[in-house]
Amino acid sequence: MAQSGPVRFRVLRGAELWPAVERLRQMKLDWLRRTGLASPLFSDDGTMLRSLATALEARGCLRVFVLEAGDSIAAVTLSIAEGGRLLGFGSAYEQSLHRASPGTLAMIDEIAWAIDHGFTEVDFLCGDEAYKQRRPAPAFTSARWCTRARRSGWPPSPPMPASW
Repeated sequence: MAQSGPVRFRVLRGAELWPAVERLRQMKLDWLRRTGLASPLFSDDGTMLRSLATALEARGCLRVFVLEAGDSIAAVTLSIAEGGRLLGFGSAYEQSLHRASPGTLAMIDEIAWAIDHGFTEVDFLCGDEAYKQRRPAPAFTSARWCTRARRSGWPPSPPMPASW
């Protein structure tokens, strides 16, 4: 990824949101086609996803995270802030960068961002995607594990369990 330029994680606001929301839709459509799956949220001309994002932004709870490589989006996540919880509603990554694991890198950055901003739980919602199974124990979410580690003063960057 670094060959494309500096890699950075950002939270988007204002006018920057909309190109990222559209890029999320395009990347998710690509994934849906490759896997033979369908989703009404991503399969129309983008109206439904833009309407959802607009409504969430109006309520002040929309969070759009991007992992960028140079001037391009490597991964994007649309999340919903609800009290102390951050709900990862939709995410996608650039398929051509899959060997660099941009989705996993973005997820780790999002969890760290959530902890740093006072969220006590990160929920990637339902679905059987493999990344949702990589955590220390089934009843112990990654966000809770990281939050407890940081609050206890245990190493600032705790080592990841072997299951990650």
